Amino acid sequence: MNISVGKHFLKVVDEIPQIPEDIQSRFSNINPIRFFPYNELSRLNRAYMFLSEARGTHAIQSKVSNYIMCLECMFSTDAIEITHKVCERVAFFINDENHTKKAIFELIKSAYDVRSKYVHGQKLPSKTSTFNQLKELSEKMDDLIRRVFLKIIKTDTDVFSFGDTPLNEYYKDLILE
Repeated sequence: MNISVGKHFLKVVDEIPQIPEDIQSRFSNINPIRFFPYNELSRLNRAYMFLSEARGTHAIQSKVSNYIMCLECMFSTDAIEITHKVCERVAFFINDENHTKKAIFELIKSAYDVRSKYVHGQKLPSKTSTFNQLKELSEKMDDLIRRVFLKIIKTDTDVFSFGDTPLNEYYKDLILE
């Protein structure tokens, strides 16, 4: 006995028809499942992977979600208060005269709100529920991450090879000094 999803309900069916092998083989290479050693990737490699996924998808909510995961790879060191820490750390890390820390913090917080609602299957927040609002958020996040990567490449590459404990200390110094 198997469960099948109907148009508006679940129904139990005795047999699910099988797709003929010749048809299956035509589609076997469309989206093959691949394994890669995620845990062996560096913090920056994982971040770049999520950035690539963000830039490669057409689903704008997924794009924003991947931008957040990209930032988490670089700016989180534990599982406590991740949203606040990432928003704050990125704001202090960028620290340029064109964008206030508060504006950067709020931008990332808005992206976190979209990501959270999206991955948990809820309706998006009203301030980011239209295409134009999401497009603007996505473009701002892409620009922010571009600036983060440029700063890392130019000045702080070594910092991001630290383990979690020394990186956490780096962020404390960055914010509290």
